[in-house]
Formats: sequence, C-alpha cells, structure tokens
Amino acid sequence: MSNIAAMNQTSSFSQKCTQLSAVFACIACLMLPVSISGTDIACILSFVTLLASGQFKKKIQFLSQQPLVWLSLSVYAVVIVGCLWGQVPWHYRGIVLHKYIKLLYIPFLLLIFRQEKWQKHSINAFILGISINVVASYAKAAGLLPHWHRAATEMFIFHIYASYITAFAIYLVGHRLLFTKTNRLLHASLLTLFIGYEFFINISRAGYLITLLLFAMLMFQKYDWKKALTIFVVSSAGFIFILHHFSHTFNNKIQQTSTSFNEYSHVTKDTSWGFRLQFAKFSAGLIKERPLLGHGTGSFKYLFDKIGHNTIPGWTGSLNTPHNDYLLFAVQFGLIGLAILLYFFYRAFMLTIKLDTQRKQIGQALVVSFMISCCCNAMLYTTVVGHFFILMACVLLVHSKNEEKYD
Repeated sequence: MSNIAAMNQTSSFSQKCTQLSAVFACIACLMLPVSISGTDIACILSFVTLLASGQFKKKIQFLSQQPLVWLSLSVYAVVIVGCLWGQVPWHYRGIVLHKYIKLLYIPFLLLIFRQEKWQKHSINAFILGISINVVASYAKAAGLLPHWHRAATEMFIFHIYASYITAFAIYLVGHRLLFTKTNRLLHASLLTLFIGYEFFINISRAGYLITLLLFAMLMFQKYDWKKALTIFVVSSAGFIFILHHFSHTFNNKIQQTSTSFNEYSHVTKDTSWGFRLQFAKFSAGLIKERPLLGHGTGSFKYLFDKIGHNTIPGWTGSLNTPHNDYLLFAVQFGLIGLAILLYFFYRAFMLTIKLDTQRKQIGQALVVSFMISCCCNAMLYTTVVGHFFILMACVLLVHSKNEEKYD
C-alpha cells in the first residue's frame, strides 16, 4: 500500500507541475506585448516546472514524433555550426547564438500546449496582452500617461514589433467574428479597438501591409474567390478612403514613403527606405564573397562595424541586421543556411494542412504573414516577434494529425 500511495503522490506532483508549466506558458503569451523580460521569465519558469514533472521517456517519445522539433533544431544547428568558420570575435557570435536560442523553446512548448484547453487559454492570454498594450497606447496618445523613454507612438515595445503582433490579433478576432457565434460583441469591440490603434496611432508601414494581407487571407478563407476578391477590393478601397480623410498618422506615413522614394532617386539615399536598400546592397556584396557557407555566425554585425560605415556613411550607429531575415541568414550561413531556413518555414506551412479547418486557417495565416514580415525586418532574429512566432507556432502546429497525442 505504501508503494501505491507513493506512486499516486508522485503522479499528483507530476500533474501539478505540468499544469503549472502551462499556466506560466500562458503568462508568457500575455506578457509578449507588454514586457519581453516578463515573457522570458515566464518561459523559464514554465520549462523548469515542466522538467520537474518528470515522465521523460514519454516526453521524448512524444517529441520524436513532432516534425517541428527537428526543424527548429536543424535551424539552430546551422547557427552553432556557423561558429566554425569566419574570423568573427566570439562576442559577436554570442549575440547571435543568444538571439536564436528561442528555437530551442519549441520542444518544451509543444509538450506544454498538447492539451487543447491550454492552446485556447494561450491565445486568449495573447489577445488580453494586446488589449492592455492598445488601451495603454490610447491613454498615452490622449496625454493620460507619460511618454517615459519611448516615442509618443510606443507604449511597451518598439512600434514595428507592436504593429505586426497587433495585425495578427486583428486577424484572430476577425476570424472569431466570422467563424464563431459566441462573444460577437466583445470580438467586434476588440476588432475596432485594434484597427484604430494600428492605423491611427502606430506608425509602422509594415503593419499596414500585414493587416491588409491577413484581411485578404481571411476573406478567401471564408468565401469563394470571386466574392472574397470583391469584398477585399471594395472594403480596402473604402477603408483607405476613410484613413485618407481621418487618419493623420496614416497620411503622414504614406507621404513619408513617397518622399523617401523620390529623395532616394534624386536627392539622397539616406532615407528610411533608402537605408534599407543600401543594407540590402551591402548584404548582397557580402553574399557574393562567400555564397555557399557565408561568413559565419555573427559576421553581419562584425563586418558592418568593420567596413559598413565606409559603404553607407550616412548610417552613424551600429547595425545588427540588414532589416531582413533572409539576407541576414544568407550573409552568415550562405545559400545552404538560407535553404534550411526556407525549408523550416515550408514544412511549418505544410504541417498546417493536417490540422482541423479553423486551426489550419490560423496556422497558415501565421506562417505566411511571418514569412512576409521577415522581408520587412529581421523578425525571427528580434526578441518580441521571434518569441511570438515560436509560441503561436507551437500552439497551432502541435495538433497535426500525423502526430500522436500525449496524455
């Protein structure tokens, strides 16, 4: 009897640790738009409590059947192996190794999100976190909160990162409005709140693009292609007309974009878009020097600090990335490394096909929008959006039909 009691006590402790790890993972989703330090702390606590739950044999067996585990390990292996070549100081390598370590979160998160209720709780927690950031941003714009050390249009995180994750939150609540019949007033209110923030307060042009992309995907997921195309074109035209007349922020950013392109051609290359084009040109030159294997882990920042200012004298500060994940990977790890990264995204997209309809739609929206956003900025490299993609990918892709559920 004592052995049975001991086994029951161990099982109870394991279950409590497993549930606690899931709670911490949901807190990490909540903290994403609010505090990246809070997200990291919640993730670490989640992983520690998961390890404390034991049952390692079952966990390993479950993970061995998860394609996303091997894909993420392959990408991080490229980052590690890239340390073997190139004359890059270890300080620069350490920065990149740390930035991509989030890929190693995937095995833990897949174990945590294997139960459907925690998947739902995590998405709700993320939407709540976005709501906190958006409401606080409205309050700041109205002068009710101080600016602290951030720009007037930013609250907790950099506006580019906030714009992408808010765009995806807009898609999520829009998807719920179209495909579910519960809490419609709440979701309609959140949709209005989020759209207002995205186009009237946030100043990221990439956010505008991703929001329109996700809106188009949502229409084609709901309707046949003719009706979807009609609704998208008419709604987008009408919405842009409204923005043109009522959004000072939107008009300013469109005007700045037009001015930036004109100045790049006739006046100066040192504009917002001009710098991005110069970063791309600088990256292309580095890729041509070592096309297959690249210059090694951490080489982009190192080479820019060494020779980049001579090529782009108008950029006076340091530069961690060329504002593009694909160029960043190609510079450091060559076309071979870039191919592995693209295969990671391709397989992640293919995994969504095996999901139920709604989860497949959301998963495909996540992968496609993230891949496109990686062209606008180095999103996988960045902390906030990189964490977001890893967390949401694990929430959505753990339920693939060719994978056995772990209880």
